[in-house]
Amino acid sequence: MKLLFVTHWANNMLIFRTWMLQEAVRQGHEVCVLCPDDKEAVQFSGLGVRHIPWILQRGGGVKNLLNATLQAKRIIRAERPDATVVYCVQPIMAMLWAWKLGGGHGKLFPTFTGLGSLWTDMDPPSWKKRMLRSAVERVFGWLLPQAQKVFVLNRDDKAQVTSWNSRCLAQKVEQTKGEGIDLDHFSIPSPEVKLAARVRWGIPEDAKVIGFVGRLIREKGAQDFLKLCAEFQKDPNVHFLVVGDPDPGNPTSLTDMEMQQLEAVPRLHREPWMDDVRPAYAAMDVLVFLSAREGLPITPLEAMAMGVPVIAKDAVGTREVVPLECLVFMNDISGYSNMLEMENYTQGSVLCWDKPSVQTEMLNNILVS
Repeated sequence: MKLLFVTHWANNMLIFRTWMLQEAVRQGHEVCVLCPDDKEAVQFSGLGVRHIPWILQRGGGVKNLLNATLQAKRIIRAERPDATVVYCVQPIMAMLWAWKLGGGHGKLFPTFTGLGSLWTDMDPPSWKKRMLRSAVERVFGWLLPQAQKVFVLNRDDKAQVTSWNSRCLAQKVEQTKGEGIDLDHFSIPSPEVKLAARVRWGIPEDAKVIGFVGRLIREKGAQDFLKLCAEFQKDPNVHFLVVGDPDPGNPTSLTDMEMQQLEAVPRLHREPWMDDVRPAYAAMDVLVFLSAREGLPITPLEAMAMGVPVIAKDAVGTREVVPLECLVFMNDISGYSNMLEMENYTQGSVLCWDKPSVQTEMLNNILVS
């Protein structure tokens, strides 16, 4: 079979789905990836995967989306894939329009890895946002019935996507387990590794370390983490370990003033984004995960695989992986404080999220549909 995977960012495939690409190649399928010509895209050839450049830009606007749709139509007609798997809202919209305009071939599998900021309401939504969301949902409700199946990663998104055209989508929308995690890579560290991790950041062996991993933006809970720091910074035994950077292109990123406040928190250790985050998890006693909405979050799974308990917002996606007793109502800072003062935490199981089994199941689902 000829398989075409579509995304708006090369690393979206390379970071999360390399195993599935390699498995498809091992099975003898011809595998292509349609995505922008990012510098990372050169890595596809080393996997036995052909990269097809695409002009779609993240946040590129209506004109770019239209041009990318027309290009996708031409590419699909030329390549004639047996199955096309497309990830993320913007590429899904472009590919659905390409299909509708006569560019379809084979079977189409839109995969919503999360519904994104348009469906995330940190505050009561403005009328403009409500109107835009309603219009986008109507378009999706009209276009999605073309798909063979529509994949989502959590029960809330399944209900939401189905509601866009319940008559046609009720039997098409299917919840999957996402990409999974590598349980050989993320495993419980030895006491020596834990001690070395603390030495790296100058954290005492007997300190309590509260961790945060993610972009420093409002939707990921960066401002809420600042409030938690204010609650605990008077305790000399508590240290904070933050892995992540602000996102200047995001309007909800921490401001320069907020970054100064974060850096000024006593006993706070901040590390820019790490390609290998395992040392940070090894240094933590507990991870707080404060994202307002996810498809299916990888960070809590990684932490739990390394024996780090997670306290999280009771949010879309997160509630799929974090134990119920470790979930806190969205903006209940005191609830987090009470949980963080506990001595023992419930440890979630990650065995069912093993990457090879999860991605093999997804690939087989595509091949037999």
